[in-house]
Amino acid sequence: MLSFLVWIGLFFNQHPLYMSNTIIKYEESKKALSVRVQIFETDIQEVLQITHGIDIVSDAKNPNIQKYIDEYVWDNLKIKIDGKSRKDFTFLKKSKNYDALIFEYEIKSVPTKPKKLEVEATYLMELFAEQTNIVALIVGSTKRTFPLKEFNIKAEINP
Repeated sequence: MLSFLVWIGLFFNQHPLYMSNTIIKYEESKKALSVRVQIFETDIQEVLQITHGIDIVSDAKNPNIQKYIDEYVWDNLKIKIDGKSRKDFTFLKKSKNYDALIFEYEIKSVPTKPKKLEVEATYLMELFAEQTNIVALIVGSTKRTFPLKEFNIKAEINP
């Protein structure tokens, strides 16, 4: 009986979470912000299918896939350092962890520890009303985590 209930639960609950995870950390030794974005592969697949007609699995050799992913991430991730918007990111690497893709970026030329770090994260909210984007902000010893949802898309720390 238990295995039947587990099977039913899996069948009707194919994608139980609509969540992403973003960690933004000031790296004093590099004078940079490291940005790590983790999104379920099926979700980024659906976004790229809708926006660009691309299947990231069957079109895996398409050299533009990472460009499209980067554009999507940075259209939906707004970062302000001491009141100034920053979009000058460098893509570092992509990796996979189970069903999620992890994208790592860096924003260079952050010469001093930020006095104020503001972030808006709206990825996948246009597709999934129940989407939650977990954002962790780390500057020095100040660490805060924010669950961002449709009506609360901003996170801010003043370390």
